[in-house]
Amino acid sequence: MRIAIFYPYLEARGGAEKHASKVAQHLSERNEILVYSVWKEEIGVPEWWEGLNIRRAWHPIRTPLLRRTINELTFLIRNPTIEEDSDLIIGFGPHGVTMAGYQDRIPTIGYFFHPWYTLYPRPIDRDPSPISNLIFKKPPLSTFLKVLDRRKVNRVKELAANSPIIAKMIRQIYRREAHIMMPGVDIVPLVEKNPCRDYIFIPTRVVYHKNLHTAVKALYILRKRFSRDIDLIISGSINDPIYWSYIQEMIARLELGKYVRHIGFVPDEELWSLYRNAVCHWFISYMEDFGLTALESLSQETPVIASNDGGARYTVIDGETGYLVDPNDAHSFAEKTAYLLDNPDVREEMGKKGRRHVLRNFTWEKHFREWDRLIERVT
Repeated sequence: MRIAIFYPYLEARGGAEKHASKVAQHLSERNEILVYSVWKEEIGVPEWWEGLNIRRAWHPIRTPLLRRTINELTFLIRNPTIEEDSDLIIGFGPHGVTMAGYQDRIPTIGYFFHPWYTLYPRPIDRDPSPISNLIFKKPPLSTFLKVLDRRKVNRVKELAANSPIIAKMIRQIYRREAHIMMPGVDIVPLVEKNPCRDYIFIPTRVVYHKNLHTAVKALYILRKRFSRDIDLIISGSINDPIYWSYIQEMIARLELGKYVRHIGFVPDEELWSLYRNAVCHWFISYMEDFGLTALESLSQETPVIASNDGGARYTVIDGETGYLVDPNDAHSFAEKTAYLLDNPDVREEMGKKGRRHVLRNFTWEKHFREWDRLIERVT
């Protein structure tokens, strides 16, 4: 079977990109896969997508002004050109699903990591562009764009979502049910523990909804009120430089400069070691759709202290593999971490339960079987 996959942002390196590439690689074992994207061709094919047949859906717009806004609008008004004899189309992510809905002749599946937050913003979503806010969030333009988006998405035969939270959002926006297919996680052998200073680990993109301001407050409370000598290590890209500047100012104001490190992207081997040797992982984001990092941490027997308003409710078992707390409650993040520091036996037992939980419920093999069943039903 020939399957066309739409995923616009190949060059990104987050959980969604890892997820989509894993499914594409799996499907390529028994099918011919064509991946259509809108990536910058000069960067080459990112490693996760190597071995697949990558094609351009169209060239991204590179105007000096309003580049992101114009490119987002393109997904609503432009149709991709694909091989006419494709047997199935799969769109990943809100833009990929919109691309997949350009026709209704070929069977289609749309998989949502999250809705299109620019067009359907949550209270926590911030867009610094006044033009983008005018176009995507203010009637009548936003109303017209939502009509176009819903028309395309409703051409897609089957919708799926990565968590119950996203399935609920899809139901509210599109008045359609989505199959809940929670992704797997890479499970590697346990990394050897190394003696080091105690630290909390947060692998994340630096954007507002990742809630690093609460993480910094929690570290301050942990060090000052609970008198724990512990660091905070953050890895990942800086997607919002303005927000990162605010975080740096906050770190300086609270005199935490010696205890907070941002280390950027790290190789997988180093990433697993960072999970394994951490006291815990703070999964502190607001309204996270799913959150692969919580499972990655648990797979290395490291407990997770997580926000209770997002996807972690379905991956972290409160009191068994970690704790669920209010994302704005810096004191609770600090208090739970202090408890884990004071009770290494509890920390070890939570970690062992966490790895068993991942091995039982969140393997890629289980997720791939769900995809195989859905494709068989659609085609």
